[in-house]
Amino acid sequence: TRWLSLQVHPNDEQAERLEGPDHYGKTEAWYVIEAEEGSQLISGFKQRVTREDIQNAVGKKDILNLVVRRDVRAGDAYFIAPGTIHALGTGLLIYEVQQNSNLTYRVYDWDRPITGKRELHIQESISVLDPDAQGNVIPKDSNNTDLGRKKLVSCKYFTMELITGHLGSVQIDIKGKSFSALTALNDSITVHGIDWFFELYSLETLIIPAICGEYWIKFTSEASALISYCA
Repeated sequence: TRWLSLQVHPNDEQAERLEGPDHYGKTEAWYVIEAEEGSQLISGFKQRVTREDIQNAVGKKDILNLVVRRDVRAGDAYFIAPGTIHALGTGLLIYEVQQNSNLTYRVYDWDRPITGKRELHIQESISVLDPDAQGNVIPKDSNNTDLGRKKLVSCKYFTMELITGHLGSVQIDIKGKSFSALTALNDSITVHGIDWFFELYSLETLIIPAICGEYWIKFTSEASALISYCA
């Protein structure tokens, strides 16, 4: 397995300007489910990188001298705003939540052959890359043993939370404002509403419509879960 390409996403305004009406930007967030020892990712530029530096390096190996490589461990989370250069390294299993868009500009592809399906987007990347965008890092809280919910990321497009139970039950009520996507981590969980019930095994996801209202998640001793919903 090799590094994924270095990429950047536009915001809504840039997407419409560059791609036309009915195109939207892409904001995303990651939660690291598994990380092999020594795993890394790229997120953001180093300090004092200028727009001229970026313009001269996009599409070239030189771009690697400008970016920040970050060591990764399971339980870390990252918020990747539009304009942030980023790439995932090897040995990672990532849970990703994103704005309802797949608009991606490839900045550099590790000198792989350029084909119709793996082209570089030089001018678009130069137009949207933000030298100050680092990507917000939310490190794993090793002391968090409480029953309940921890908000990892929240923006105008989505919210992502980590939920832990430790043989307890957690109530979720988004008050009918959004569906929720619930993913079991580490071990199985059970989910039930007033008149429905599901069991989720590790890494399975359940989409719960807004109309279902409040529901409850019951945990085993080792289980945790991720929940994502519209903010």
